[in-house]
Amino acid sequence: MRIAEISLKGVSRLSWSRYVEPKQKNETHDQYEKRIWRERFHFKDNRVVIPSMALKRSLIAAAKFLKLKIPGARGSTYTQRFTAGIQPLSELFTNIEKDSLLSETILVSSTGEKNSGGGKRVAKIFPYTSEWSAHGQMAILDSELTEDVVIEHLSAAGQFVGIGRWRPENAGLYGQFIIEDYKEDCVEPKIIIS
Repeated sequence: MRIAEISLKGVSRLSWSRYVEPKQKNETHDQYEKRIWRERFHFKDNRVVIPSMALKRSLIAAAKFLKLKIPGARGSTYTQRFTAGIQPLSELFTNIEKDSLLSETILVSSTGEKNSGGGKRVAKIFPYTSEWSAHGQMAILDSELTEDVVIEHLSAAGQFVGIGRWRPENAGLYGQFIIEDYKEDCVEPKIIIS
């Protein structure tokens, strides 16, 4: 098993659309949006964090996008290797304080359907940040996922998939990143028998 220390640098805005609790009794839609918009991001101690699975899902989507063949594996690609062979060890911690987030108001489907093309639209306030960086760790459990393979897929994830709301994977422009630093260390796996 290898532990990868990853540092990413955003090259486009980062935004999120996390579910937030329902409106309070007698609260209007506008009052609700003004009260909760920052809460659409994820936080730990008032600092923005990126959920660990967001990066894993981005890597899996990059593997599907690239469709690179595993040498000597009869045409198999890396998609299943990334699905089962990596494990995030922490959220990605950012340099962003909750109070520094900016907001943008967008008309979206009232039912939450993507690309609905019609129906009622409502104004929602989404948080974003223009400049961001993030760091975290993941365990690489599959020996087919060499350092070069992981870096190639992570680079593609940052360019073609992204993370967060309105990312390239969903025909958007946000959540793109580059690899600022990537280091791996080998660790002996611990087997616990109870």
